[in-house]
Amino acid sequence: QARNPQLFMDVSNVTMVDHPGFIARSINPVGKRSKEHIYDNQKAEKMNYRLVDLDTRQETEDDKVSLKKNPLLMDLFHRHVSNGYLVYWQAPVGFVQNRVQRLINYAASNMGKGDAV
Repeated sequence: QARNPQLFMDVSNVTMVDHPGFIARSINPVGKRSKEHIYDNQKAEKMNYRLVDLDTRQETEDDKVSLKKNPLLMDLFHRHVSNGYLVYWQAPVGFVQNRVQRLINYAASNMGKGDAV
């Protein structure tokens, strides 16, 4: 999902740069450019997506999504990085439903193949 977002979302112009400890990814979802840093915490077996301000090029204080490997979990939330508190997030329901369905379809079509996402 981190390296192939087009399989799970309607995005274009995907660019990625590997950095020590995270992946910097830029995408064009629904007509506007977005940039995020993706952190892969292998010890905790989870990934966090942190938004980057396009003007300042600094990470925001927000984590938006977390994927956990064991047990498999896709947790959609908005939380402040500094204190870990969850914040109200009016997630776009259609976007979330589409993304989850694409993830289910991908998993079903690759069951037992061992492909990395």
